[in-house]
Amino acid sequence: MFLEEEEEEEEEEEEEEEEEVLRSSGVWGSFDQRK
Repeated sequence: MFLEEEEEEEEEEEEEEEEEVLRSSGVWGSFDQRK
């Protein structure tokens, strides 16, 4: 159970890192301007 939960948390962290990369590359530029 705990191992599965840890894996899910790691996946979420990876998604956050991917979003940061997209923002830095300018793909999320228009999305950031909306905030």
